[in-house]
Amino acid sequence: MKFFKATSIVGMIICVGVLGDTLLSPDQIIEKAKKGRTEFVEAIGEVQRSAPSLASKEEFFPYIKILDQLKEIGDSNGANELGEDLVQALGYILTRNGIKWLRIDLDPVDFIQVYFRWSENSTRYQVAGLHIKLLVLVADKENLLHWFERVSLALDMIQELKSEAYVVEAFEQLQASCLQRLMKIRNELQPEQILGLLRQTKSLLSIQSVISFLNEEGLRTSNPDDLETYLRWTAILGENLQAINQVVPFYVLSAPGQLIITIVTKFLTLNRPFDFNIIPSILKTLLPSQVPSLGSTVMALYREKVIPDQIVDLLVELSTQLYEEYLKLNIGNEAQEMRKFVSQVTLLQAGIANQIEGSYEVTIRDKPGLINFVHLGNGKFFMGISVRYGGEVSADFSLFYVTFNSKNQSWEAAHYDPSDPTTSNPVNEVFFSTFKLTTGSDGNLIEGTLFTAKLTSPYRGKQTGHYLDFKSDPSEKIEKVGGVYTGEARGYRFRLVIYQVEQRLQGVILVTSPTNMPINVDLEYGFYDTRRNVAYLTSGRFESLRWVHVRGEFFETGKKFKGQYIQSVYGPIHDLLLQRNLGESNENYTIR
Repeated sequence: MKFFKATSIVGMIICVGVLGDTLLSPDQIIEKAKKGRTEFVEAIGEVQRSAPSLASKEEFFPYIKILDQLKEIGDSNGANELGEDLVQALGYILTRNGIKWLRIDLDPVDFIQVYFRWSENSTRYQVAGLHIKLLVLVADKENLLHWFERVSLALDMIQELKSEAYVVEAFEQLQASCLQRLMKIRNELQPEQILGLLRQTKSLLSIQSVISFLNEEGLRTSNPDDLETYLRWTAILGENLQAINQVVPFYVLSAPGQLIITIVTKFLTLNRPFDFNIIPSILKTLLPSQVPSLGSTVMALYREKVIPDQIVDLLVELSTQLYEEYLKLNIGNEAQEMRKFVSQVTLLQAGIANQIEGSYEVTIRDKPGLINFVHLGNGKFFMGISVRYGGEVSADFSLFYVTFNSKNQSWEAAHYDPSDPTTSNPVNEVFFSTFKLTTGSDGNLIEGTLFTAKLTSPYRGKQTGHYLDFKSDPSEKIEKVGGVYTGEARGYRFRLVIYQVEQRLQGVILVTSPTNMPINVDLEYGFYDTRRNVAYLTSGRFESLRWVHVRGEFFETGKKFKGQYIQSVYGPIHDLLLQRNLGESNENYTIR
């Protein structure tokens, strides 16, 4: 109604005014409007009557450009005291008639700002609709990039003018259409160009369209370079989405975080690391409820399988930063579990870096001794210390909880978990050890102290042996290794029963001495590295609280097993070459 009132007032003035046959130039219109209130109204009426009939944008657009000046003149001479905004009414008419000529991609930015400022919502909406049709005709990369930049600027203008929601949505759709076209030719763009596009993508529809695209691509591809790129893109979009000043549906708000969890999980499943520098931005993208979801996923992936060396550094960084997020969010029980996982992967990282696994000849209180470290396969280590007197073992200690303090680069080992008192046994003597490892010209050197209830015993020595180590991937892939394996070594007979569920193993090894004395050991902790056909099988506490570890590699489709039998007190005491008994089943043994 306001527009029609303004139009009628101007129309009445036109009727009584002196009208010429030729429209004055924009400069002449300004000069006339400055002369007085009556001339101002006549000038407005003349433009309103004649400008829409002009035949080209070059003739027509200059009259839109002078609207700001006319507004200033009307304010100064009191013309607006008539009760209607005559310039605004004129602006509505001119911009509506100029829709067919306006080009967001071609016209100067400052003119587009003036045009939108003097247009009404319906006009702006029609401009967006026209440009969606024009976009179909744009083919080459450079033009698409230019269109996206200009449309993004136009969207900013529309939002700053507080346009109606349907108008904003129309320009968001226009931006999304540009972005979709560019995503289809992303291989022709430089990485920095795409990052620049995404940083400008701050509309809900555009973000949704790219997230939808990334969801499809992220599920389809297993290429690490593509996945890392999608992580970076998603982090940018997630940050932009959280900054949107409007109500965002939860399923949209949570989409970037869910995509990040999917891609990170795929990286870890593929045993491939990604750039650590991305971690802060991807964690920032997660909603509070998604942080423990990612943490639980990471821990679950490696709870029952081997942690590959190449991914350890990533797990340390990722789990450490996840743990910090847990603390910020005050997540109790989950934080405790994540702390243990951080300790586990940090220990493995240090163990790999220091090549800790193996045997060390040491001197303990002036007596010869032996220390053994064994990796269980999933980041945990067992330690064994023995003291010899007269060539025989006079005392031995098995430690089942080894930790690494990254701050002071020191190690601790105990026969129970210090963070969980329920793992200790009050009937047995409490003992633990602290030590440090250094690398010298002779290799790894160890120096530490063994603490028992009665004595404090310092020790030092050097590494003298490594256990079987498997660095290269075999050409033969053996997925199933469950079964019964038998063989002999130095007069001892071995019967190894293995039960397999995916990458988790359990087993029993029966060792019969030359004098027919059998020892039966449950191998409770087992992992199978399918990349290298290597099994890690370790006992819990057995016979006098010692531990046994069996490690080896499978050959000939799983018919042969070559490895070592390692004991906490003695280290590797048997080299194993076992054959699979194809006629014997392990069905009577079940994994626990």
